[in-house]
Amino acid sequence: MIFKLSFSKLLAPIVRLAIIAAIVTGFAIIEGGGFNSSVILEEIHSVGGILAIAVLSIIFLPTVYLCIEYYAVTKGKTIKITANFIEINNTNGNDTHFLIKDLTLIKVYKSLGGSVASTAAMYYHAELFINDERKIILTSVLEPSIEEALDLLKDVSVEIIGSPFSTTYR
Repeated sequence: MIFKLSFSKLLAPIVRLAIIAAIVTGFAIIEGGGFNSSVILEEIHSVGGILAIAVLSIIFLPTVYLCIEYYAVTKGKTIKITANFIEINNTNGNDTHFLIKDLTLIKVYKSLGGSVASTAAMYYHAELFINDERKIILTSVLEPSIEEALDLLKDVSVEIIGSPFSTTYR
């Protein structure tokens, strides 16, 4: 089975954030009595406005960071997984090929923030450890899904690790 970067999976959390932000902004405008730019500027400079921006940053920044990171890790790769081997072709020519029997462990990192509003939880990844101490990263933005890739590797032991922020840099 061949896996590639899926832009729809990559951008889905960002689209979800944009929809949430539009709804929250709409309610704020309605609650504030309509759109009045001078009132909005006054609110932004108030303590409540600063707190609102801080809360929105806590929600938005991790998701935007993970979107960029997962794109950087996955771009230009085509991953082929068969019953016997894994082959990773990179557009830069740095190709990798190894046997399934050389895999020692798979660690799946999933976010602990599984709430509906937690768009960062839509990004998760698996690290495949090879007996020569190399590691391959499969991200949740692959198409078909990372779950299908892990199903092909069912004979390798899997460890699921919960983390508050599923970054690939460890």
